[in-house]
Amino acid sequence: MKDKKISRWVEGPIMIAVGLIALILSLQIRNNPVKVEGVLNLLVQAKMLPIVVSVLIVILGVMLTLQLNKGLLVTPKMDKETWLRVLVLTAMTLVYLIAAYYAGFLITTFLYCFAMLLYLNWKQKNPVFLLVLSAVYTAVTVYLVPMMLHLNLQLLP
Repeated sequence: MKDKKISRWVEGPIMIAVGLIALILSLQIRNNPVKVEGVLNLLVQAKMLPIVVSVLIVILGVMLTLQLNKGLLVTPKMDKETWLRVLVLTAMTLVYLIAAYYAGFLITTFLYCFAMLLYLNWKQKNPVFLLVLSAVYTAVTVYLVPMMLHLNLQLLP
């Protein structure tokens, strides 16, 4: 019983602290040298998405704290299969980030997208569809979005 009370007081503030740390770190990201006219310049800055995500983490942490303290929410226990799934996804993301640094963005993004879709949809066992879907995702993220924002990405090392 005491452990449940402790977890009610700890889970939310930990999430808030992580969000605040992420916000502080994301505010330290330098602005892009490429300038775009108007409000779009704010949206294409490298720090925009990390700031939005960190603010959302803080908001979710506050909501979690309030719900746990009022007893409206009980955090579920994760079984071994779920923990394994989370660890595999984390390891895949870490390998992708390291590979993208050394091997370039284009090929590693395609392989990462395909591996994620294959792992997350393993029960469907339709790798051809997932291969095509990952090619479409990669094409949109690598070519279409930067073209719309007039950004020049260095795709290969």
